[in-house]
Amino acid sequence: MNMDRKEQDAATKREIALDLPGIDLSGEKGTQFWRDQHLSTRFECVALLFPANYINTMHRLPSPMADASLFGTLCEDRGFQVFHFRNPTISDWLRWLDYFSQNTYQQLIVFFDGHGIIKDGLEPSILCFPKTKAQSYHSSLVTPENLLNGKTIVQHLDWFQQDTCRVTLVVDCCHAGAIFNSTVVGEPLPKHRHFLLASAQDQAAHYSVLHQDTPLTPLQNQDQFFGAFSFFLVHILKRESAINLQLLLQRLQPLLQPHKQTAVIISSAIHELFFPRSCASVLPQLQPHFDPAILHPASIVPVRIV
Repeated sequence: MNMDRKEQDAATKREIALDLPGIDLSGEKGTQFWRDQHLSTRFECVALLFPANYINTMHRLPSPMADASLFGTLCEDRGFQVFHFRNPTISDWLRWLDYFSQNTYQQLIVFFDGHGIIKDGLEPSILCFPKTKAQSYHSSLVTPENLLNGKTIVQHLDWFQQDTCRVTLVVDCCHAGAIFNSTVVGEPLPKHRHFLLASAQDQAAHYSVLHQDTPLTPLQNQDQFFGAFSFFLVHILKRESAINLQLLLQRLQPLLQPHKQTAVIISSAIHELFFPRSCASVLPQLQPHFDPAILHPASIVPVRIV
């Protein structure tokens, strides 16, 4: 859907005010959580949300917070403990990815909603927020220091992969199939590893005005935007809680077809359920397996220029 700058600014401002489910890891809240929790807690089931609407930049999007709210609420209903970080930088991404990869032992779902970038001379990557505020509204964020490629994300998951922990990466952005292609994720996949991707390699991921009560019909008189992939994914999972990944893909494709998107699933076991079972949120007072050294800046692998 095409929007002029004024319309998109208004939609993004409405969206940034949305309350997201779970614990906010941004800013002081994340710092306090780190102080209170990381020495005494391991988690059974975690949903880690990274919505990026690029507020006050030329790259702003009107739907990621709403998508994260829908998906996070669904995960909460399934017993997951939900954490979110709005507009993460690369270091934010990798810091919390490392932490929850080490300290979650049953199921970890990582959800990203934002921009996917394909640019000459750079690996396909997700666009992260800069460490410092953009110089002006018209300053592009698409520079190597703000791009996080799929290979780096997979490497960080591989470092802490446990045979008992099921890891699912859900990515709603343009070119998700290029960012996490079969070469990047590796074949064969480690046990219990799944990638749900909103778009094939050369496709854009679209958002539209969609109404939660009638999810199959875009309604232009509503003012809340949702990403088509995230919206229909949640819609299907609410209706069919015991659905496996293969059937989920079959359900998604006809819903995405009008938006000219093709969902992609790369999985170590396509017949596994998306939600194998309900979870208890947290089990406190268990000794974590966590090495604070992973937070050293040296652990952050920048995008490689081809």
